[in-house]
Amino acid sequence: MLRIMRQDLIFNRNNLLLMLAIMSCVLIYFSARADGFSPRAYFVLAAFYVGASMGITLAAREDKHKTAALICSLPVRRSTVIAARFVLTWALMLLTLVYASVLTAVLPFSQVDLSSAVNVKFVLVGLLILSAVFSLMLPFTVRFGVMGVMLFLVAGQVLALLAMLAVHFFRMGNSSWSFPLRTVSQGLRFLLGPNSTFLHMLAVVAVILFLNGASFFASRALYARRDL
Repeated sequence: MLRIMRQDLIFNRNNLLLMLAIMSCVLIYFSARADGFSPRAYFVLAAFYVGASMGITLAAREDKHKTAALICSLPVRRSTVIAARFVLTWALMLLTLVYASVLTAVLPFSQVDLSSAVNVKFVLVGLLILSAVFSLMLPFTVRFGVMGVMLFLVAGQVLALLAMLAVHFFRMGNSSWSFPLRTVSQGLRFLLGPNSTFLHMLAVVAVILFLNGASFFASRALYARRDL
């Protein structure tokens, strides 16, 4: 697995450095312009940006340069390839999120006071955002490559539109079907809300583990059936 990770780093070195440079420019711009912006909201958006950009880099590069056949020709199973990519991507996302936080904190002109917002509970919320974005995008990217990213974005927009219509319809109709929507809404508020009890943190950790586990097994199954 380490050999696959090292090979992915070598193949994607230039792409990762370019993405890091672009991300640095974006973070510098927004941290300087974020006067009055909530540090918690900034951290959540940074986590979302890191997950959306770094989470698909390795798989998208493989699809672009058609290197899947080369990687799968090594004496390793396809499940090992997915495991190596999964671990490496998470390591890259965590390092990038730490870099984004440190960069925002040390900039002399930064308008975001992350020190007042970042704590154990909010780090878990950041990991939850990373997990949600990465776990949803990875199976699409593994199965369909770059096209999978576009499919994910289209599917996300369609689902968001359907959710908005469902909320509006059930609220107007006062239907008993509004109960599941209220339950989901309350669950999201509980996970992302200001609560910092042990139960809250345990629930966030459970959701993080579930999302990553489901994404890993789904991606492994899709990659095993992928035609090279």
